[in-house]
This record gives sequence, C-alpha cells and structure tokens, in this order.
Amino acid sequence: MLFTSIRVRNFRSFPHLEAHFPAGAQFICGRNGHGKTNLLEALGLVTTLRSFRTTDVPSMINWSAHPREAILVFHVTHDRLGETELELHLRPGAKKVLVDGQPVRRLGELIGDFPTITFSSQDIQILRSGPALRRRLLDMMFVVMDSGYYDTLARYHQALKSRNALLKQKAGASQRRPFEEALVREGWKLTQLRQALLEVFIPHFKAAYEGISGVREDPDLCYLPSIAGHDQPDYESIFLGSTRRDLDTATTNKGPHRDDLMLRLFDHSASDFASEGQQRGLVLALRMGLVHWYKQRGGSAPVILADDIVGELDADRRRGFWRMLGDECQIIATGTVFPVEDNLHKWTHWKMDGGHLSIDLMKGTA
Repeated sequence: MLFTSIRVRNFRSFPHLEAHFPAGAQFICGRNGHGKTNLLEALGLVTTLRSFRTTDVPSMINWSAHPREAILVFHVTHDRLGETELELHLRPGAKKVLVDGQPVRRLGELIGDFPTITFSSQDIQILRSGPALRRRLLDMMFVVMDSGYYDTLARYHQALKSRNALLKQKAGASQRRPFEEALVREGWKLTQLRQALLEVFIPHFKAAYEGISGVREDPDLCYLPSIAGHDQPDYESIFLGSTRRDLDTATTNKGPHRDDLMLRLFDHSASDFASEGQQRGLVLALRMGLVHWYKQRGGSAPVILADDIVGELDADRRRGFWRMLGDECQIIATGTVFPVEDNLHKWTHWKMDGGHLSIDLMKGTA
C-alpha cells in the first residue's frame, strides 16, 4: 500500500492540511510541537481506526471546530483494491468511514485492510509503564494478524462493560450470569488467540531485534495471562472464584483486560536488567517484528510511519533500524534533523512549520 495524498480538516492542530506524496520515502523535518506527530497520527488511523497516542476521540478534534468533527480523506494505491479513497469522520462518541464514497457499515470489516506500522519515540513507555500499554500494543498487532481477533475482542469488552455496570448497581447473580457466561466464553478464546499469535510473532520479534542491534542477546516475549486455566472449565472456575472480590470492588478483577506481556533479555526482565540502548532496541523490535511478519507473509506491504524515532539510538542501532526497514515499504518519517546514517533510501525532504507542510525546495529529493 502507498499513500498518494492526505487531506484533513479540523484534526488536532490542523484546521486544514493537504499533501500529495511523490514516489519514494518521505522525511518531514521541523521543530517539536509544530505538527509532525499529528500528521503521522492521522495517517496511522487508517489501519485500526485508533490512534497510537490516545483512545480519546474528542482530543483529536481541533478545539476551534464547530461542529465538533474532524474529517480526513486519504488516497491510497492498494495492492488489492487499486486506487482507493478512504474518508474518515471523527465526532465525540462516533466514527464514520467511507470507502470510495460508500459507507462502511461494520468498522471491524475494515481493520487491517490498510496496513500501517507506527514507530514512536514514546514507545519506550511500553516497556517502562504499566500493563495497559502492552495490552493495547498486543491488540493493535493481533487485529491485523488475525481477522477474527477484533470481533472476539469487541464481544469480550462489551460483556465486560455490561457486567461492570451491574456490579456497580449491586445487581444479583441471575442478572450478571449471561454476561459472565460471555466473559468466560470470549475470554477463553481471547487468551488462546493471544498465546497462539504471540508464538507466531516471537520469531519475527527476535529477527528484528538482531537486525537492529547487530548482536545476539536472546530477546523474548512472555505472555502473562490474568487467568491461566488449562481448559475452559478451569478458566471459568478461576474467573468465578474472584466473584466476592469483584462484588467488593464493583469491577471485574480477572480476565484478558488484566493480561500483561513481559519483554525479556538473557532470560531476565528487560525493564529491570537491560541497558537503555537494549530497552530501546526491544521496543523497536516489537514494531519491526510486525514489519518482518508482513514481509514473510506477503500480500499488501504496510506503510512505515516513523516519528522522531532514531534520536535516542546510538549510530549502530540507527543504521540497523533503517537497514531493517528495507525499501519494499513506503516510509514517512519525521525528525528535527535528517538521518545522516541512512544511505539506503531516496528521500523527499519536507518542512513542517506551525502546522504548515511543504516540500523543502532547498533540498528536494536526496
């Protein structure tokens, strides 16, 4: 897949922005706070209709927009769909998508059809913060790896929302039971899916880490399910065993919404033992592993969105990063300075200044 143009209105800091991308890799230079990340965030929405920065839709709508709506129009060249227009409307509490002018009735059907992979300088928080970011990363990866994952995840969270509401109302067991049955059924499926998909993903993660770092340091990922049942009846028993605590706290304390992922190096927790450079290499490999998976799988190549990603890396890892990306995918990258270590890609240079984007006529294509 390739982006050929984007047009946005009232998204983040952009009352209006339009860009047409020539062939080759795109590098957008500009000072911090001038809109580079906002642009990549907009482009990344086409994959899962979710931002890599936030789950809060109203925060993505320009504060001066009346009515409260952001409109984004993308033109892409797609391996399977050909020349395609994708239009996304964001409103508080609602999203609407049109493909070539036709409304998409079930948004889940669109997930993964327009693949992008976003690398962010803030990804280090995936390793250093609590489990919520790691679960979110797993979900955003797995919805593109498995077409059924999104529906299972959506059914689970709908049942979870309903049961939590009943717990807060102190509803009786008979009222809770249908939602508990759904949580057990969909939670067991989700746990099994996460385990199976992670096993598929780990070899790609390891190859990506070695390609970036240039050394073998035995990286690994360890899935930590909240409920480690050996079959569905065992899973159900563990889930129902926390009912008293759930009633006391008025929330569901066990299930896939409490799962975690451990990043490991040399068979130790990376957050505790890995160096700064190793930690950054690991979080890069989480995203790069998905690039590697796409390349091995074939089909539509993802667009790489790299947001000021190499500034915190040493020179060897910077070279390894650009080398691992290769030249099969369209790359749209940002930074405050041009990546001098990269001699593989033919870049078009852009300037971002105060939310205005233009090709740098002094540098053009390099």
